[in-house]
Amino acid sequence: MPADVKKVTDGLRDMAVISYNDIPLVRREFCRGGKYKCRRIKQEYTLNNKGEHKAVTELLITKGI
Repeated sequence: MPADVKKVTDGLRDMAVISYNDIPLVRREFCRGGKYKCRRIKQEYTLNNKGEHKAVTELLITKGI
């Protein structure tokens, strides 16, 4: 769960980089308040050996960078 990941990274004194699916739950958890920086990135995944692809948007979340 995103809240569990945030709890762990909040306790870190160092930097952190997290990649999550771009969904409202994750944006609410990490992208408000200014402690984390969120950047949307487009990613394309190969679904099978026929070369079919699926385009998705993910969040690259950083802390202390």
